[in-house]
Amino acid sequence: MYSASALAACSMTRSIAGALIPLATDKMLESLGIAWSCTVLAIISAGLGVVPFLFIAYGEKIRAASRFSKELKAQAGRTDGGELTRSLSAV
Repeated sequence: MYSASALAACSMTRSIAGALIPLATDKMLESLGIAWSCTVLAIISAGLGVVPFLFIAYGEKIRAASRFSKELKAQAGRTDGGELTRSLSAV
């Protein structure tokens, strides 16, 4: 229901990164050289590659601490009263 905002933020971040990274590569290649430039980009990519697994591992704790998630769960319990509340408690 609220995924449009998350998808828009993801798309915007990807577009901004796609525009800025090529602008930085010339300076990075000049100062670090090809090997170290590729190493820096590989380390950043490897570090960001771990993020989805962290969300899988700690997602329940993150949702439990979210005021929005608690409010959404309470709101769903008031409107539906049954099945939706049970399905959200599994989240």
